[in-house]
Amino acid sequence: MIAPAALVAGLGWVVRWAEGPSEDARRPLDPGLLLDVAGWTLGGVLAVVFLGAGFAVGLAVLAVVAALALELARNERLVARRNRQLAALSEMSAAGRRLSGPSLELESVAESIIRESRRIVGAQWVRLEVEADDSERVSWRCGPDGEVSEGAPEPPASPPVIPGLHRRAAWQVLDKELVANERTIATLELWTDPRRTDWEQHELLDALLPQLATSLAAVVADRRAGRDALTHVATRGVLGDQLERAYERANRDGTAMAVVMCDVDHFKSINDRFGHEIGDRALREVAETLERHSRGHDVVCRYGGEEFAVLMDGADGRAAVAAAERLRRAIEEIELEANGEPFGLAASFGVASFPAIYVDSGAELIPLADAALYEAKRRGRNRSVLALGQGRFENHRGREIQGNARAEEIAAPRLFV
Repeated sequence: MIAPAALVAGLGWVVRWAEGPSEDARRPLDPGLLLDVAGWTLGGVLAVVFLGAGFAVGLAVLAVVAALALELARNERLVARRNRQLAALSEMSAAGRRLSGPSLELESVAESIIRESRRIVGAQWVRLEVEADDSERVSWRCGPDGEVSEGAPEPPASPPVIPGLHRRAAWQVLDKELVANERTIATLELWTDPRRTDWEQHELLDALLPQLATSLAAVVADRRAGRDALTHVATRGVLGDQLERAYERANRDGTAMAVVMCDVDHFKSINDRFGHEIGDRALREVAETLERHSRGHDVVCRYGGEEFAVLMDGADGRAAVAAAERLRRAIEEIELEANGEPFGLAASFGVASFPAIYVDSGAELIPLADAALYEAKRRGRNRSVLALGQGRFENHRGREIQGNARAEEIAAPRLFV
């Protein structure tokens, strides 16, 4: 009789083992401990039944209790699975919110996709290759350090060694396609350690792929349409086409054209101080200001980072630098706020025009305007400078200034050595 009684007394331990460890350690009383106590108590009761009513009756009662315990364990597993599914749906919803919004750029969406997919499946290496347009494919990578950068990943031959009795395993590489409108716009590769694989998380990633593809497709479409996803002004590619058309007209009709380069002053400090979200808002405000205060047929584009370009067809250098000065003052009037702290913006402008400076193509005006922009930065920022050619510049008041020129010190004559 002692053996069946001891077997029954361990029923609580079996039920607890089938249920698994408690997931919420913050509860004041562990349900597993309650099951232990209930199991040992029930075991003691059944031991009395065995001794008093006989082995057959006790065995029948034991069978009923065991069936109830197994059903309890099954229900607990179903509840745990439902909770995991609800958590997965919550994760998907949160990931969707992080990936939504018209202000995101291609680089930002790609970084978000990499971080979300890496977090979901616990990948150590990730590669995302995006078909940015019909002729360009861009790749981003992320390694164990969590930093995202352009390029292809270079994972080692196998995952790191896990201390203990674990055999060294090969990578499990997951190849996923991001498909939108029945077209593959990106491929996602994830290097995972099969010894740490959670297949339910893999299913979560598969369920999230359509949402990832939709977010990426919207940004790619904006890029292909020639519109910057963050600022909604023209892209650098659009500027290149418009420059050559304006140059051909100027040559044919004997008119002028000018390029204005604008760079937001101390933009890195804005990002460092207030964060990239505030920096993005500042860029959108600058772009909107440039478009609002430019002439209707001027082409405003985001040239890269915090730098913008304005193509002024039909404007000579003096008119363009005067227009640049008006744009600079308009940017000075922008008022922003972050964390309850107001702050303003400033920008430097560089201008170059044709035919005042002879060039062989419209694109050659850009480095000349950039040189004028650098001169504006060198002279204290928040000003407009016109390039005259051969290292000479002029401010918006028409005063000529010499680039990188420093007055030579006049030394006293040396009559004797």
